[in-house]
Amino acid sequence: MPERDLGYLEDVRKYAGRALSYTHDTTFEQFSNDTARTDAVIRCLTVIGEAAGRLSSAAVERFPQFEWSGMTGMRHVLVHEYGRIDLTKVWDVVTGKLPPLYAELERYLTEIS
Repeated sequence: MPERDLGYLEDVRKYAGRALSYTHDTTFEQFSNDTARTDAVIRCLTVIGEAAGRLSSAAVERFPQFEWSGMTGMRHVLVHEYGRIDLTKVWDVVTGKLPPLYAELERYLTEIS
């Protein structure tokens, strides 16, 4: 895996952690009614999608359990089709997909450092 991938993986880990912290002990109703919180989480998902799109094929293959193309696809919607943002999908990503992504990258990045 190219060295530059470590920086992108660190960005994914860091912004996943931020998104998780912004939604910790929060219900969907609280999240969807708090524009500052939704804006912060959307920004995190945008950065995650950008970093995911910059990963080499070796990095993507190293973590086949994650939907890297889904991350870049979500970024596309969040940036270019912002009028179509579905907060239910954003919530599902943050509560369902980010916890294992964050945990695995935390483990991996700690292990190799």
